[in-house]
Amino acid sequence: MYGRKEIISIIVLLSFTSIVYGESPSISLNPSIVWLNDNNINVKIDIICPQNYTYENVYGILEDNKGGFINLNNFIVSGDNTYSMNINKMYIQSGYGVYKVIGICKVNDSKTFSSYELLEVNQITSRIISPTKESIEEVYTDNIINTKFYAKLNNQDILSNELYNIKAYLINHISKDKYTLTDMVVGTEDNNIVINSRIPEDIKPSLYDLQIIADYNYKGNIRKIEANSLSSILIKYPLELKVLYPKPTEITRILRHKNQIIDLKITEKGLPVLNISKNNIDAYLTNLNTRIPVSINNITYNPYKDIYKLNITINAPVEVDNKIYDLNIILQNVKNYRDVTDTSLKYIFLIPFSGNLSDTKKLKLKITFKNDDIFDTITIGNHYDIGIIKGTYDINLQFPDLSRIELKEVLITEPTYNAMKYYTTSSYDALDLKTLKLFVFEFGLPFKDGKLFLKYDDSKSRNEKNLIVYFCDNWNDGRRECAGQWNKEKEYTINTVTNTITLKYKMGAYLIGEEEQLHIEGDIEKHNFYVGDLVKYKGVVKNSKGDPVKDAKISYIVLDTNIKGEVNSDLKGEFTISFNAPKGKSKITAYTLNITALKSGYKTYSREFHFTSERKVSLAASMPDVVQGGVDKDIDVPIKLSNDGQIDLKNIEFKISGIKDSWYTLIPSFIESLNEGEQTDVHLKLHIPSDECNKSCKNYYFVQILVKSEEISEDLSFTLKMFEDKTNTTTTTQKQKTRNSKITGLFSSLNTSTNNIYLIFFFIALGYIIITFKKFKSKNLKHKSRALPKMKKRI
Repeated sequence: MYGRKEIISIIVLLSFTSIVYGESPSISLNPSIVWLNDNNINVKIDIICPQNYTYENVYGILEDNKGGFINLNNFIVSGDNTYSMNINKMYIQSGYGVYKVIGICKVNDSKTFSSYELLEVNQITSRIISPTKESIEEVYTDNIINTKFYAKLNNQDILSNELYNIKAYLINHISKDKYTLTDMVVGTEDNNIVINSRIPEDIKPSLYDLQIIADYNYKGNIRKIEANSLSSILIKYPLELKVLYPKPTEITRILRHKNQIIDLKITEKGLPVLNISKNNIDAYLTNLNTRIPVSINNITYNPYKDIYKLNITINAPVEVDNKIYDLNIILQNVKNYRDVTDTSLKYIFLIPFSGNLSDTKKLKLKITFKNDDIFDTITIGNHYDIGIIKGTYDINLQFPDLSRIELKEVLITEPTYNAMKYYTTSSYDALDLKTLKLFVFEFGLPFKDGKLFLKYDDSKSRNEKNLIVYFCDNWNDGRRECAGQWNKEKEYTINTVTNTITLKYKMGAYLIGEEEQLHIEGDIEKHNFYVGDLVKYKGVVKNSKGDPVKDAKISYIVLDTNIKGEVNSDLKGEFTISFNAPKGKSKITAYTLNITALKSGYKTYSREFHFTSERKVSLAASMPDVVQGGVDKDIDVPIKLSNDGQIDLKNIEFKISGIKDSWYTLIPSFIESLNEGEQTDVHLKLHIPSDECNKSCKNYYFVQILVKSEEISEDLSFTLKMFEDKTNTTTTTQKQKTRNSKITGLFSSLNTSTNNIYLIFFFIALGYIIITFKKFKSKNLKHKSRALPKMKKRI
């Protein structure tokens, strides 16, 4: 927008230019008068520029009466030198008033043509001053309504003599029925238009909206003026009948018949009407074309409260349906007034739902009927007699023992008698169980599905985890016993916090019991075995009280093996399980023994025990205890090796001590493997050269052989006895003397040659005893002890 000074400069310049050339464009507006009250405003602007020119640009300016303006730049060619565009309500920023539409035809910067036309923008406003929703006018049907409203053109008052075709209407706020007010008198008061009119005779008492419509002629343009006031007039009869009790918003249910007391207020223009008798009252029920008579017993007046008490009797029809009936109470023959009818009370008829639930004294059971329209909870006793609207319901039953049943989509279409049977007890001995509760509920109507929530007394249970539910689908209510078989329920949940068992409901009897708990005492005699050893388990089966249980079936299985079997407990509850330790894939394998005790009426009990089975590692070896040899003699010492264990031996090697390395050769010197049960021969080849045995050789050598594999090691030994060479007696004698002298030197107290000889034989005998004892001990330990891998000696 440009400022006011800039606008004046532009207009002066444009006027000067036009005067210079004596030419100006022609501008037309269609329409030239618009109304802001209209939703759609569309003004077409046509600019016809002078001919014989080529125009660089054609545009316009919309100027309001405050000096503001908007550029109009969207002109398009619509004819010979004619340019057009449309403007709408968005262009009219300043509201009502006179706008100047300036058209500009630009040839170049020094030659421009312009002119303008005026656009008139008007606004009509109207409003009802009284009555209004905030100040409702209460009138009787024979009264006059006084109405005041105003109409303004561009905020200037329009007088009553400027309006014509004035009409007033009452529109029922609920039904929208429309009534025309008559005998209208129109005047002016404080520049407001005042209308007095009479209420139509056929109008009904209700709340009404007020509407005033008039025509206004502006410069030949007829405008419709309308004013509305919602919920502003309350029409009442002079004679009024109003129900005070029961509440009209409630629907009264009727089972078979009903005696009803109705409190009425009867007034004439707000004052009590006296002397109303039974003859002035009529009543009946209606629903569409159905009409049910109602018996009028009497009517009495309470002067202290100004109310009438109407006593009526309503009888149910033969065929009960789900229709809602209006109670028509007609007040008739009062003075010269027409009859007044009240239809605010509504009734519905019920079908019977009754019977004898149980013989339990002081029984109270809550039953809830629920669907899209109804949610009703009723407390019933042993004998119940209630009414139900025909339909499909979800029924919830809350029993005195806090158990609950939910039934889905129960269909009730006919009178129902003795459709429910209920019984419960905590003492029942039909099964070999401890009974916590027997619950029976039988329901004789069809339903889609149901859920049962059974409460139990946890103080009577030794272990709630042992609870079990049995079901009987053929319960004899008269004998209070199962006429069929008790079958164990498979699907249910136990909540030990709320002490509730939840399961699907079926018609019949449910028994909550507790199975006796079996228990196994005992253990495996030991937990580490060699393969093939006898594994023995001795146990005792007892019940929850600690008493032995006979004839319990004991099944056992060693996991991951084919070892399994069954035994029975004896009179003392004792049993024995025995089997051979299995051979595993590894040297030491862990196993699990699973033992399960079963007996009818008892909860199955299982227990696990763990043991290991070890494969024996053993290497048996045999060789001579004494080997005779001599200098420069070839001696063969045979060694027999046997793998008598239960695991293959790998990488067997030998280490020999007691003689020089150059004296022997071992064939073979290394054995790659010796499998389980396999044996092999090894030869120790001895050859003692004379040049290594001049003066240093002994008569006896204690030779040790260490046989070692990755899994075990074994010590072998023998005595090498050197026999004398008869061709070299002197040398032998000399060696003997040398040894004797050395021994004599050690024991200085023995200085005779005889004593030396005895001493030598003593040591020889002692050595032989030690060697023999060591071999004997080695052979005995070899089969009794187990060797751990990587150890030098077997333990």
